[in-house]
Amino acid sequence: MNEQIAVMSKEIPQFKTYDDTNKNETADQHQFSEAEIKTALQNKVWYLRFPARLEKAYQEYAHRRAIKKYRFNGLFALGVFVVIFASVFKLIPASSFWICLKFYVFALSIMVGVRIFSFFRRYDRWFYWYVTTSAIIMVTIAVYVNNAINMGTATTLSYIALTYILFFIYCMVGLRPQLALLANVIGGFFGVWLTYDLGAHMDWQTMPPTFATASFLAMFLAYGLGRQERISFLQSYLLKLALEKSEKLSREDALTGLANRRYLNEMMAVEWNRMLRQKQPLTIIMIDIDFFKRYNDFLGHLAGDKCLHQVAQLISEEAKRGGELAARYGGEEFVLLFPDMDADSAKQQVERLIARVNTAAIPHPDSPLKIVTVSAGVSVYVPQPNMTVDVQLRQADDSLYRAKANGKNRYEFFE
Repeated sequence: MNEQIAVMSKEIPQFKTYDDTNKNETADQHQFSEAEIKTALQNKVWYLRFPARLEKAYQEYAHRRAIKKYRFNGLFALGVFVVIFASVFKLIPASSFWICLKFYVFALSIMVGVRIFSFFRRYDRWFYWYVTTSAIIMVTIAVYVNNAINMGTATTLSYIALTYILFFIYCMVGLRPQLALLANVIGGFFGVWLTYDLGAHMDWQTMPPTFATASFLAMFLAYGLGRQERISFLQSYLLKLALEKSEKLSREDALTGLANRRYLNEMMAVEWNRMLRQKQPLTIIMIDIDFFKRYNDFLGHLAGDKCLHQVAQLISEEAKRGGELAARYGGEEFVLLFPDMDADSAKQQVERLIARVNTAAIPHPDSPLKIVTVSAGVSVYVPQPNMTVDVQLRQADDSLYRAKANGKNRYEFFE
């Protein structure tokens, strides 16, 4: 399961998740509930706009994807541009050849320059700005060339090139559909203005229908691609959420919510090896609920399950730092794992735990104190190469046995 999640993380947006009951998350952490994602998937995709928090997360995700997409598609665009120029090269009248060559070289330089820019991470924040600007320039040049320069028999290919430019800007550059529309409208306006400003003739019979039709088709395609990308973003997020839940269930005890025995074994091995490398102590505390069989016999197993859950929550409060772990070992037994904790700190920790359980005063009608208490066994050890963590766990278990034998509601250290 862990390997599956690692593979998925390469393709799935990496944002934190939170349970529906947690209402204290901040918007800038990009933490979303399953219900929030499903609501957006059902109601908000058609508008190409999510609620504010989710939209911010999507735009950051889309920004990164757009840059990666452009790095590849920019190379493809250069190839197509060269092919188009090679196709019209011999068809351009001699009187127009050199001025056409200048415009083509200028446009090619812009395309190369923008693609180079895309590989510098320091300019990532300006990606939409410089790509939109380059798109405006490309459309302006295309409109002017098709109107002001005699292309002769290459006129048809020249209009095909304009259509290609429009489709590329809408669908392959990575711009948002709104920015692509803005770039083409502004570029078309400047193209017409440049044509008249330089005293050329505007072909109103051919240019507007061609430009408008190509723009409409490209915009329709861009809308479909944008909508599908948003759907994929939400579906990927739901898949990631499902994988995280599945992985969590695989290492969580269903009754108490603590780590289960399997995950405890994994983490004990990890922390043992880490403390072995760092030559620091590892503390293991084994905990058992006193007179729990009497509790079950007197109140029933449903009450016993509730008691286990209550005690587990108190134990979980003792394991908050990185590497620390609270786990259900089995039955009414629990384990606390503390890397890099010495004996003095372990003593304070176990005393605080026993006091916390006593303070909770969970009623126990068949115990001497009439409340639920716990006993604990503690092992503090600096891992050695000739020993295993299982041995230290048995040390904590032996200490727990002594604590139970010496009166319960107490702790013993392994000597």
